[in-house]
Amino acid sequence: MYNVLASRGDVEAPLPESLRAVRPIQTEPPLSADLNAQLSEMRSAETEQIESYAWVDEKQGIARIPVERAMELILTKDPLPVRGKSATPKSK
Repeated sequence: MYNVLASRGDVEAPLPESLRAVRPIQTEPPLSADLNAQLSEMRSAETEQIESYAWVDEKQGIARIPVERAMELILTKDPLPVRGKSATPKSK
């Protein structure tokens, strides 16, 4: 597919001036002096998010809870929700 598009000349066509003004074109990936430290920081921030309580929107009463606690709460529901079926038990 690339060869087909490249033969048309569309692949190398420059962006119109109006689009270049909106966002500069970055030709290389951003470089970091210490990728391991950057990855460690990112993982630490993600772990903090999934293991802590925090307000998402306090005015609307929406909070974030730890994943482990969310799983515990799901297990206390009776009956457990089943995909594609009604969550209410059938009458006998």
